Amino acid sequence: MIKRNIIFLTLALTSLLPNEALSEVITLECSYPREATPSGVKKQDFAFSIVYDATQDKAYMLADNGRAELAVIEGVESLTFLEVTPWGNVNTTAVIWLQSSNLSRLTQSVHNRTPAISGEFVPSQNYGDCKWN
Repeated sequence: MIKRNIIFLTLALTSLLPNEALSEVITLECSYPREATPSGVKKQDFAFSIVYDATQDKAYMLADNGRAELAVIEGVESLTFLEVTPWGNVNTTAVIWLQSSNLSRLTQSVHNRTPAISGEFVPSQNYGDCKWN
């Protein structure tokens, strides 16, 4: 029982250590050529960048309409960035990330928006990829 607890504690503490693969500032150049809404799927030209400093656990979205601070959730196989807009809407951007992967390539990404406008949701889900720089 004690040995099992030590193994569990070691695993738990190891998960709190900074990730070596993300130990510097990373820029993600994201592009989303497809958008799905309740009206259907259409082609689009939508892009933005995310600058992520893993050592400071800070991220920012840089887009045509300005800059937004993002919260970061690091999953086993993905990074998820959360944006709270000035109106209180929450947008999410998820990017596939694997410790063993080469971070200088394109990876899948999904960007979700669920704004409430005039008492109704106007949701969209954007499909594309991000290049790690």
